[in-house]
Amino acid sequence: SPWLLYWQASVRLIHNPAEGRLLFEQAIAGFRETDDAQGARLAWCNIVNSILRERTDYSSLHDWIPAYATLPTTPADLSSEQPVTVSMLNAMVLVQPAHPDVDLWSERALTLLRSNARATLRLGAGTYLLMRHALSGEPLRATPVLRLLEHVLPSPQAEPLLQLNAQTAIAFFHWLSGTPATALATIQDALRLAQTTGLHLLDSQLFVHAAAASLTAGDLDAAEEWLDRLASTTSPLQPFDAGFHHYLACWLALLRADLPAAMEHLVHSEKLSAGLGLWFVDASLLQARSQILMQMGNTASAAEPAGRLYSLA
Repeated sequence: SPWLLYWQASVRLIHNPAEGRLLFEQAIAGFRETDDAQGARLAWCNIVNSILRERTDYSSLHDWIPAYATLPTTPADLSSEQPVTVSMLNAMVLVQPAHPDVDLWSERALTLLRSNARATLRLGAGTYLLMRHALSGEPLRATPVLRLLEHVLPSPQAEPLLQLNAQTAIAFFHWLSGTPATALATIQDALRLAQTTGLHLLDSQLFVHAAAASLTAGDLDAAEEWLDRLASTTSPLQPFDAGFHHYLACWLALLRADLPAAMEHLVHSEKLSAGLGLWFVDASLLQARSQILMQMGNTASAAEPAGRLYSLA
């Protein structure tokens, strides 16, 4: 039974994501045979979400995004359609922001955010829609999404982990948009929620954005303190967070005109981020390398990463 495989996969996914994904793939094959669109979509969502949660290698999302079109198309209820919207938009934002259907999924996410659906789903839709507009440099489109997201955020039906995830995205939007004080206030609210609930899974990401907000504000000492907090977290940093730590340390060194230290941190960040498969991380690293080489007076060498950055854009 594909549903038996589905529930076995759900249990395995917690402790062994790779094995869980394999079982979900087998379940999808079974759902195809029975033309069960709802089961296939939910299995697809679980595979995509597990890749997103692991935060170690996002490149396989390039295969799972088009795989959705191969699933059964028989009518299915909202219990499978709404989670697909959240997962699909998240995947596209992170690895395929120029996908031809990204506007379609963004519209679906906005409809979901405005609906009376469960707060958990609305939070997810709003979080990734906000990230899309933030990373695309679209503050005018991001602002109404932010207001809707802030309206859903305090809902008693919202799961604390998803509230923290939304607050992380909101902080990211604010420092990226040039309002670092608001970003830092959002982060402090999130850290209080983490302390109250005992959920510290996103602490490292909050420290990353607090350091970035401090750098944006020009408060280098505060940025260094946040980076020290990030480095001293009890759990080993994921490659994503460790890479971002060195990227921000590179940024800090640049602002202090310490070019050798900036290059050293950049090289560490490049190594840690090499297998992630995230376009905005690659773009940030190329921009940093070009800037450092330019400031070192090596204009010819700076042209190569600048050209790659232009191609990526």
